[in-house]
Amino acid sequence: VSTEPPTVLVSVKHGGRMHEYISTRGEYGVSVLRSADARLCFHFAGRPVPDLVPNFEHQAGVPVLAPAVATFACRVEKTIDVHD
Repeated sequence: VSTEPPTVLVSVKHGGRMHEYISTRGEYGVSVLRSADARLCFHFAGRPVPDLVPNFEHQAGVPVLAPAVATFACRVEKTIDVHD
């Protein structure tokens, strides 16, 4: 969303595991993946791949995926509840 200050926007399903994690910790990691990492994308988009074991690393205390081409360690600054 912005480079100064560095800001990203994420949309998280209310009541999901990631929502709970972010709400509890106030921080999270973003991993930018290549198209070759489609299995990981599907796995974390709600279509789990049974035999997949994600390889996580920690960056500034938050988990990110090891094969990512870019990662962001993020801290929640503001939340906005939006309902369908």
